[in-house]
Amino acid sequence: SARNQIRMASDDTIAVTLLPGYARVMTAPDLMPSKKWFFAGLTAEVFLSRNGSRIAYVGEEFIRDDQFSENARFWTRDHTQVMNGRHIQMAIGKGGKGIGAVSDDGSTVVLADEYSVSSRHTDAANNRDAAFEQDRRPVALYAEPNGNGYALTVDGYLRSSDGAESKLDLPGADAHAAEVAAAEFLSRDDYVLATRDGRLMHSKSNSLKEVANVGGGNDSFALRISADGSQVALIGATGLVVYDVDAHRVVYREPGYGTDNDTLLTDVTFTKQRGVLYGVTQV
Repeated sequence: SARNQIRMASDDTIAVTLLPGYARVMTAPDLMPSKKWFFAGLTAEVFLSRNGSRIAYVGEEFIRDDQFSENARFWTRDHTQVMNGRHIQMAIGKGGKGIGAVSDDGSTVVLADEYSVSSRHTDAANNRDAAFEQDRRPVALYAEPNGNGYALTVDGYLRSSDGAESKLDLPGADAHAAEVAAAEFLSRDDYVLATRDGRLMHSKSNSLKEVANVGGGNDSFALRISADGSQVALIGATGLVVYDVDAHRVVYREPGYGTDNDTLLTDVTFTKQRGVLYGVTQV
């Protein structure tokens, strides 16, 4: 969260968040936008589930998420989840350092900053809050359906909203090279991460394996995995890198910005058509 996001809400519908507080859908491949805008408020942070079916919005005193309707081609309030209770201060609104994620079924919203991880549910009795003494900046989150929230930190720690914390073994030439630059979760025990020096690693069932080295210098801040797991995209301050797992090589490497920094690419989404991606920029 805290940046514009893009997801496939259905096979031919793209969902995009536009900070602060806005979202929109458009058809693919013609990119025709809907006439309606989704607006959660100028002080609300808005983010999408990995499968694009849910949109969550976090304000100063509320957390909600709505479901995308195939019939309406928009988010509806028919299955809105309302989650109460105090929460971490988000980047939008109060100017905090919190980031968020929502599970694909909308049952869990996870929020995290450098000192805490929280999970929120429609039944407040299931809410969990974990505070940690050491500050560690989260780079990727996972919201477990009807369960915990998880945060992977820049220095390679996996934290949970139930208070658990474990360290990944990230070998590197130095501490900076071994930092986690970006990651995406497929499940609690299955995720792909990129290190600062450009190594792609796959962690599954507590086993960490290096997949490839795509080279450093991309200043990566986000990672996206195709639905079939065959391609990985790294979005960074200096551009976009796409690695093909089956071909064992980088198939795309281009600058991710236009004539000025306002057109910085902030996110991409894969489609079912191999090699076709859609992206959203900062402005």
